[in-house]
Amino acid sequence: MSIWTFDTADGADLALRTVERLQLRGTIAVADAAVVAWAPGSHRPRTYQVGSVEGTAALSGAFWGLVFGTVFLLPITGRDVPAGGELEHLGLSDDLVGTLRERVVAGRSALFLVVGRATVPAVASALAPGRPEHWEADVAPDHRVGLWRVFADDPTTLP
Repeated sequence: MSIWTFDTADGADLALRTVERLQLRGTIAVADAAVVAWAPGSHRPRTYQVGSVEGTAALSGAFWGLVFGTVFLLPITGRDVPAGGELEHLGLSDDLVGTLRERVVAGRSALFLVVGRATVPAVASALAPGRPEHWEADVAPDHRVGLWRVFADDPTTLP
């Protein structure tokens, strides 16, 4: 998973349009995408799953609900990062969860892409003018098959 954060609430939406153009041209392949956009003054972010340019999604809404609910919607109580490793199996370390909580607040946004490593440099180049921050979340190989079976829209097509 490739995660891009932006200093504006509409930055991820604008970046998504760029990614979609690249995918339509055949420059990159995106298996799934999701956006977190947090309007200034709002108490909660707006989140939505995009899928791929063909309208298919590699992962179910339950996957994105788990990620976004844990990272952005659960209250912080008494600890800097309450995840306590709950998302480690998804490739999201407590450090990364904490960083995303700090970076994606009211007035900011994030674009989450499920892509292969070869796609990341092309995306980075295309998004460079918006100067997003970038993080990678890697699912451990021994967790990939299990996660795919639980969260894939079509669990018979394993990665």
